[in-house]
Amino acid sequence: MMNSINKKRLLIILITLLVIINVSALGTIYYNSKIKAKKIDKINIQKEEIRRSGMYDYFRNELKLSDEQFNAFKNINREYAVKTRNKSDALNKYRHLLIDEIANKDPNLKNIDSISRQIGNLHYELKLLTSDHFLGLKEICNEEQQEVLKKLFIRMISVQDKEPRRNSHRRENQEKHYRRRDNR
Repeated sequence: MMNSINKKRLLIILITLLVIINVSALGTIYYNSKIKAKKIDKINIQKEEIRRSGMYDYFRNELKLSDEQFNAFKNINREYAVKTRNKSDALNKYRHLLIDEIANKDPNLKNIDSISRQIGNLHYELKLLTSDHFLGLKEICNEEQQEVLKKLFIRMISVQDKEPRRNSHRRENQEKHYRRRDNR
């Protein structure tokens, strides 16, 4: 008799613990989803503001750039865009070459290695260009503006991290390329 009472108490304690754990887990999930939703809303508001005002005006307003700083800012961005476009085009070319080689009936591992190294080198060069770009922008800013610039870049990186695939148009173009190639 004592044994069945102890079993019932133990069962009640276990059920109570499970209920507490489940409620805590659900509360945590709910809380995190609300926090993430707020962050995503904030990011979307920022993206919309950039879209409406244009990237240059957005940065000009956020950094409170003088006319001289703003002109330098535009020049640095234009140069960066040209340089990175060339690297990105080359990167896409090598990605296609890599896929073509892998898709061959008898792929050449030396070619795969060589192409992979080229892709790695281009990624490295892009990172250097991005670093130079940031340093160039930083150079035209005073200390207060540099802190704002740092926060803007951190926000942009976190936006990119949260987007499923920001280059979905690139993926669609690659798919079209392979469909055309395969239909030859």
